[in-house]
Amino acid sequence: MKTQYTFQVLLVVLVCIFFQCKSVPVSDTKKGVSFLALGDSYTIGQNVSEDNRWPNQLKEALKRDGLKVRDIKIIAKTGWRTDDLISAINYRLDETETYDVVSVLIGVNNQYQKKSITTYEEDLKVVFEKAIKHSKKGAKGVFALNIPDYGSAPMLHHKAEQVAVEIDEFNTVFKKVASTYKIPVYDINTISKQAYSNESLIASDGLHPSGAQYKLWVEYMLPFVKQYFK
Repeated sequence: MKTQYTFQVLLVVLVCIFFQCKSVPVSDTKKGVSFLALGDSYTIGQNVSEDNRWPNQLKEALKRDGLKVRDIKIIAKTGWRTDDLISAINYRLDETETYDVVSVLIGVNNQYQKKSITTYEEDLKVVFEKAIKHSKKGAKGVFALNIPDYGSAPMLHHKAEQVAVEIDEFNTVFKKVASTYKIPVYDINTISKQAYSNESLIASDGLHPSGAQYKLWVEYMLPFVKQYFK
């Protein structure tokens, strides 16, 4: 009788250990970090190959530094405003779906389409809250990039000054909202201005960044964002 009781206790302990082990994704960290990139044309890489998108270039740069990104999920599309991104996140992500690292870059189309900057600010709060919700580490797993200066593209030099001023206004709001959630914003806007004197930083459509420009973004952000992928 005592032997049977001891066996039952041992069985219960083994079952508990098994299910506890199953609940901790130990193998995930060995396989690499999962990365969710949220945005618009700048994240999906309009007019560049998949390998030249900045999230993909970042993955390769991290790999060279001995850090492995298991997979990248990009929720981004050319022309998207903040409200479009919010709808897409709701549609494409399950409520409990989470990632090790989440990035946010959104707003150029709110400015380009002359949408309200007040509405942009309110939408941004929703975007960042969703980014935090889908991050395994909450706000500590989220980083953001500010809006590039598309006035540096040759076809828009005639109104470059106006574009720069308006983008700065939207970026001020972007940084303000991000700071309320303690999310760092990395300044790729300054890098984008190099295209005023270097057309190789503009894609073949004459408007969006080229793979060469995205490479500069990655070289700049790498020392800062490596911490998220460790």
